[in-house]
Amino acid sequence: MFGWYYVHMKRNTLFFLGIILLVFGINNPMFFIWPLWIFVALYRKQISSLISPLSLPLAFIGSGVLFGLLIETFAILNNLPLPASERILLSPDPFTDLFLGFFYYFFVVTTWYLLLRKISFSKTDVFVLTGLLGVATEQGGAILFGVFTTPLGIPLALLIAVVYALFPFLAYLVTEERFGTARTLRKIWHYPLAALALFVQWAIFGLFVLPFLKSLL
Repeated sequence: MFGWYYVHMKRNTLFFLGIILLVFGINNPMFFIWPLWIFVALYRKQISSLISPLSLPLAFIGSGVLFGLLIETFAILNNLPLPASERILLSPDPFTDLFLGFFYYFFVVTTWYLLLRKISFSKTDVFVLTGLLGVATEQGGAILFGVFTTPLGIPLALLIAVVYALFPFLAYLVTEERFGTARTLRKIWHYPLAALALFVQWAIFGLFVLPFLKSLL
């Protein structure tokens, strides 16, 4: 009885926290990432059931791209009051940014799908490794440099890590059970392998895919 009451109260507390953060997001749209996290976690079973008719690749990659585009939309809304030259986005134009963002998120999530179908990484692994990629690559490494040079460097890096890591983490959260147990148990050397795979896809996207896409616009 006490256990049921505790779980029920925990869910209600998280739900109302999500509502409060939605209100804060009206003035700072990047705050929406927190209620997104909360509500997907609270209703992950329902979301999993909703996408269950889809094949695992489509469910994982599709949900990851969708979550990524939601986060990108929050970033666009957050940057709209700024002059175009100061917007920290793939493109200062919102629609172009979403177009380019689709391919960015597709590359990241597809890389994780290829890794996860073979190796049993945990949700924490996905979150941390993707977050580290974001910190290392955002603004040409300026965020990583700031960790060692400015007082607010670490809090800013943590925020950047959450923004980058959330979309594949949430995709795995709602599909993890479908990956099954017939995968290689993760070992220490799998972590640098995953980090290398994420870096390679980032380099391919940045050096070849992004310039090509921009040439089409």
